[in-house]
Amino acid sequence: MAGKADHRDLVIRLGEQVLAGSDWRGLEQSAILLAEVGDHTAAGRLVELLRFDRPEVLVTAAWGLKRLAVPQTLTPALAHFQLMTRRRKAAVEGDVKESGLLKGAPAGVVDQQLSQLAQLFGMTRYSPADDALRKMIPRPLNDPTWPEKVDGETRSASIWALGIIHEGKNVPQIADALEARVKDVWAPLHPPEDPRVRWMSAVTLARMMAKDKLSTLRQFCPARRPTLDPVNNACGWAIERLTGEPMPPGGTIEVAGMPFKNWLRPLDPEPTFGEK
Repeated sequence: MAGKADHRDLVIRLGEQVLAGSDWRGLEQSAILLAEVGDHTAAGRLVELLRFDRPEVLVTAAWGLKRLAVPQTLTPALAHFQLMTRRRKAAVEGDVKESGLLKGAPAGVVDQQLSQLAQLFGMTRYSPADDALRKMIPRPLNDPTWPEKVDGETRSASIWALGIIHEGKNVPQIADALEARVKDVWAPLHPPEDPRVRWMSAVTLARMMAKDKLSTLRQFCPARRPTLDPVNNACGWAIERLTGEPMPPGGTIEVAGMPFKNWLRPLDPEPTFGEK
C-alpha cells in the first residue's frame, strides 16, 4: 500500500505510531515496514530499540538501521557495538552496570544483532568503526575477557566490513591476522576456526589486494575448482581477484557409494490386497 502515492503518508504515519509503542510484536513488524519503505525518520527510534528486552525487536532494529543506513545513527550504533563487545570484560572487572546489559538475551541473538551493525559499518565504509571491528578478528578460545555473546556471525561480518572499508589497501596488520584465521584448521586438541570466519577472511584478503597471502589462499584451494567447501571456493574467488586466474564454474559433484546411499532410493510401492 505504501507504494501507492495516495497511501504512502498514511502507512508511514500509522507505522510510526506503532513503533513509538511498547508491544514487541508491533515493534518488530513496524520496524520491518518502515525500513522497507525507507522512512529515515524512524532511525532514531530504532537506535533506542537496540536495547529492547525481546530478541525479535533488538535484532530487527539492527537490521532496520542497516537497511536505512542513516549517517546520524552510525555513532550511537558504534557505541552500542563497542559496549556489547566489551560486556564480559566489564563483568570480569566488576562493572555491574555494563555487564548486566541485555542480560536475558540469548547469546545467538546478540550475535545476530551485532552482525547486522557490523554490516552497516561496512556498507557505509564507516572508518571510525575500524578499531572495534579489528578486535573481532582474533579467536577467543578460553580468553576470560572475551564477550560471551559474540561469536561467528559478528566476527565474520566484522571481517567482511573491514574488507569494504580497506578495499584496495593492503593493511599488513589486518592481513596477517586474517591469514592466521584462514590457516586455523583442526589439529589434535585444537578444534578448527569457525568456517564463516575463514571464509570471510579469504574474501577480505582479496578485497585488500593482499597479494603476499596468495600462497596461503592456494593452499586451501589446491585443485582450483569449486567444491562443497565454502572456504575452498572463497579462496578460489580470492585468487581470481588477485591474479586474474579464472575459477572454473560450478559443476556436478559425484559422490562415491556410502552406507547410507539407500536413503536416496525411493521406497518400494506398498503391495496391493491379495498380492504375495
